[in-house]
Amino acid sequence: MSEKPFLFPLTMKNGKVFDSTGRDITEAYQQFKQVEAAEKMCAALEILGRVKADGQETRRMLFVDTAYKYAAVVETFIGDDLSERLNLAYAGKVKVDETGEWTLGKLNRTLLPLTSLADLYRQAARGYLTIQMAEQAWDHRGSSFYLIKADQQW
Repeated sequence: MSEKPFLFPLTMKNGKVFDSTGRDITEAYQQFKQVEAAEKMCAALEILGRVKADGQETRRMLFVDTAYKYAAVVETFIGDDLSERLNLAYAGKVKVDETGEWTLGKLNRTLLPLTSLADLYRQAARGYLTIQMAEQAWDHRGSSFYLIKADQQW
């Protein structure tokens, strides 16, 4: 992890970030957060690579968080802790339910198979996501990770 180029505590005002001395560190803070995000994604992809190298099945699925109103295409595996590996809030571990479906078993968080755009439209009709989110998920179904922000219509 990169060294933090600023002194805590940090404050925000008018879209700018200031360190404990009152110095404007907005640019340094943004760069630090970008490096941190890149390092986390590299680690997540390394874990996925090891799992695949070990021959464990992976699936690309749509993670939907109806509480925080976002979704993400994720390549995942049984036992994958999406909260830890991909920093998806309160997602938990991927499990197999009694019907053989991959699930999270969490309130307001679900995994949906990326089998067809029509199936994603059906999930949109049920209120799990919007049509635009379904279309973005389908367009990026081959990704190992693709974050989809909710649009205003959800």
